[in-house]
Amino acid sequence: MNPHYLAPLVPILWCWIGLGLSTLSSWKLFKFEVGLFLAIACVGFAVLERYDEFDFNHTRLANFELWHHQRRGIEAQLRSIDGLHLVLVEYAATHSPHEEWCYNSADIDRSKIVWARDLGQAKNDVLLRYFSNRTVHRLAVGFGPVKLETNDPLDATVKKE
Repeated sequence: MNPHYLAPLVPILWCWIGLGLSTLSSWKLFKFEVGLFLAIACVGFAVLERYDEFDFNHTRLANFELWHHQRRGIEAQLRSIDGLHLVLVEYAATHSPHEEWCYNSADIDRSKIVWARDLGQAKNDVLLRYFSNRTVHRLAVGFGPVKLETNDPLDATVKKE
């Protein structure tokens, strides 16, 4: 389950938290108004808890930006080369579905670059015949450093290392 599915509940949670802190802040112990101190302490502990959990190395964000920037870099590289391009992307079994490399513009046939998943030789052959006017590139994602490989134009199949 993704956290964004719970987003509609956030305003209700904030209202409950606000009501709870309001009630807590009115507590008294004998003559001492300890409730306000407890309410401030709760907020302080919550902030410290998030501060402690915060990833200052931004590894999760860095991973997102890493693949996203890599894709943009590869796309810029291909746009600078004359002609039309087809990029076959092979994902590792451990690849996160949230890091999607294969998305295209609405008019795929007129796009300079078409991104497609590597679906095996038989299905790739159909794709290669359909996009026969394009230079075919191969991209392996999740197997180590991402490197774009270009096929020999005379070779109709994609080379594997």
